[in-house]
Amino acid sequence: MSCLRFVWNEDIQRVCHGGRGAGMSERNPIAPVFFGPRSDEGGTVRATSSGHHRERCGKSTSLALLMVTLIHLMAGSPSVAQPGNSATENAAGQPFVGALPTPAQAMAAFEELSALVVALRAPEAGAFTSAGSPCAASITLRLDGQILARVTAVGPGCVREAAERTIETLKHRSRVPSEIAKSPVQDGPAQHDAVVPKPPSRPLLPGLDTERVRIGLELAGPLVPFSFKTLDEVDLRLAAGLDGVGVRVGTKTEVAFPGTMLTLNIGPSDGLLSAIAGATGDAGLGVRGNPDVEPGVLATSRGAAFFRFRTVHVANPDEGVSPIFLFRGGRVVREREISAASLRSFADSMAKNLGARRMTDGTQRGMAGTALPTLGRREREVASPVEQALAALALARYSERAREDPACIAARTRAVEILDQLAAIEEGEADPMEGFACAALAVATSEEFAQRAQAAGDRSPRTLEFLDRCRARLLEGAGSIENVPESDRGLLAFALARRAARTRTAPDTIAAERVAGEVLARTAPEQLVNQMPWIGWAEVALADAKGGTVGSAAALREMRDAVFAHAVSFDAAGPDGADLTGGIVFSTSGPALPTWQSVRPLAFFATMLSDRRLTDAGEVVKEQARLLPSLRFLRQLETDDASGHMCLRPGEARGGIRAALWDQRQPADATSLTLLTVCEALRGFETR
Repeated sequence: MSCLRFVWNEDIQRVCHGGRGAGMSERNPIAPVFFGPRSDEGGTVRATSSGHHRERCGKSTSLALLMVTLIHLMAGSPSVAQPGNSATENAAGQPFVGALPTPAQAMAAFEELSALVVALRAPEAGAFTSAGSPCAASITLRLDGQILARVTAVGPGCVREAAERTIETLKHRSRVPSEIAKSPVQDGPAQHDAVVPKPPSRPLLPGLDTERVRIGLELAGPLVPFSFKTLDEVDLRLAAGLDGVGVRVGTKTEVAFPGTMLTLNIGPSDGLLSAIAGATGDAGLGVRGNPDVEPGVLATSRGAAFFRFRTVHVANPDEGVSPIFLFRGGRVVREREISAASLRSFADSMAKNLGARRMTDGTQRGMAGTALPTLGRREREVASPVEQALAALALARYSERAREDPACIAARTRAVEILDQLAAIEEGEADPMEGFACAALAVATSEEFAQRAQAAGDRSPRTLEFLDRCRARLLEGAGSIENVPESDRGLLAFALARRAARTRTAPDTIAAERVAGEVLARTAPEQLVNQMPWIGWAEVALADAKGGTVGSAAALREMRDAVFAHAVSFDAAGPDGADLTGGIVFSTSGPALPTWQSVRPLAFFATMLSDRRLTDAGEVVKEQARLLPSLRFLRQLETDDASGHMCLRPGEARGGIRAALWDQRQPADATSLTLLTVCEALRGFETR
């Protein structure tokens, strides 16, 4: 029996997000998981979800807004790019067949394009001959939190055509008043939850500093025909973030590049939908749910031909930074890069990212919600109380590293501030006492400070009163565990056990032991990992409170073995999945790919590494070797210098953990739990 039959309560893999091909080899039938909200990146059209997501998941979306969004973004508009992605046809009326440029050819094309952008000069006839024979080209220019231009061209001379139209767009943008260059909030559906990006620090006026413009260039290889019958099959068979898609109807060809789809947080099928709408000129065919839009139907009714392609992608990660080659929008982190020093740097980046997630509206609402840095907005304006309390715990744990270090002092101060802000419920905010998770995390954070003898005097009377209410809430849950949601029970046990480990009083220990016992008794062995890391940490804290062994050590060891058996290996990943190695696949019965949810058991495994009750001295080297690839995967999920090239403000996004390698959202929980994991791993590596 596998111990990983479950699916997380947060739904790692919803039915509508299944599919194969985000990069795994034919030998390993696991597939992509989640593609987030659909929206543009220039700010002119706001949050929209795909019709497919709405149909299967019940998320309401305006069909009209969806059509406008995808067609506007993929085909281009005066405010983002020049219109038109039509192919240049040869004499026989067939699509041009080219070749994937070599790295040297792609870099030569990038350097030539960069010189044109800096000089604001159109390419001459015969330009870009050193670029080889790409079948299509996509150029994106970014500056000061804005997309200045996004242009796509298909066919012979596509690089020169795209460059010419890009320069035209850039010249236009440098002439218009600064107000036109900003991204207004439009009226319409799904606008109420958008956070308006800050105005650019330097308005787009004559005299635009073109040397600061960040350039992205994608060049396509051969257009390979496919005959998938449905849109679901497109997502199932193609690699999200690696495969581009396109369609030819009559003499018109439209394409969607993988880099563009990554930026917009959409999958191959949604990219194909936008291409279909552009190629047919029928906006109604750009919406999932219309039976006429399925590729098999369009092939018969419109004579449509569909194809996929791979690209070579070069971009400036940030202003003044040399261009780099990208793989799935970033770079592959190598396992040999994972060391104590690199993990400390990783932790520093995450702590800085969490600490900076402040609301700037003058309220006491605490933390900002899930970020969409490639689109310059947030999925939710404000983080939930549970997300805020988890961030406080992560920052408090991080602050233990070096108490006098300025970064640690800042983290500790921010953690206390978050607890204080949770004590003040503003209009429209959720009550932290709903459920038990926020109360448990707040108490655990307080215990973190108390156990490390950190200053309690920094906490205001309001915070202390809030913590008293949280403790009362935990005792209420301990007295009636059946009334505690299953997802909160592990957290409840963890908070009570942390308190018992510090006080070592009989009442606290008995309460924690009773709840932890109930959780273990009510959780099937194959679903124990679903309570991680909380029940694992609760068991360790209880052992500390009683000064003995970990009672469930055998079950926890068995779970560790089973989880690592589901880690993506180098051989299983294949050449398209090098960035996925080390991630945990939480499914044995259907397609799935590793996401940030891998961190949940890994957080406890990092703790096990330093605890000789759970990892014998002779096992340390073996367990370090098993943990390293997974730490590599977590580092891969970070928005770093390479993947930050997609973000409108790279500096603000760095250190945030992405939901998945093809999903650029940054949930606060993902960053908080990963920070906790890295802090525990560092302790494990330093323990002898």
